[in-house]
Amino acid sequence: MAERSVKVFPRFERFWHWTQVVLVFTLLFTGMELSGLLGALGFGAALNLHVIAALVLIVLWVFAIFWHLTTGTWVHYLPTLRGLPRVARFYAGASFWASPTPTARPIGASTTRCRR
Repeated sequence: MAERSVKVFPRFERFWHWTQVVLVFTLLFTGMELSGLLGALGFGAALNLHVIAALVLIVLWVFAIFWHLTTGTWVHYLPTLRGLPRVARFYAGASFWASPTPTARPIGASTTRCRR
């Protein structure tokens, strides 16, 4: 049987999350360099890279806020009480007994309200 690739998250969300991962690890690495824990880049280069990574991260956050507001995906972040007792029971102890997750969805089903 041939395998097929299923993209669960849209392209923008993958770009946004992986860019944050790279930037946060860059900030972590350069921060350790600036504090003297590492000595690979030197203080000047680490400082420049740290400031650039921080500014790029801020620009990414502003772009992400703009994207969520203009595309309507901000609705994804609204809390809901639907299924709350099942979720609370799961995290209160049922997860230790190999119970199925209360919010299981088939692969490919959207997790955002605006796409349902």
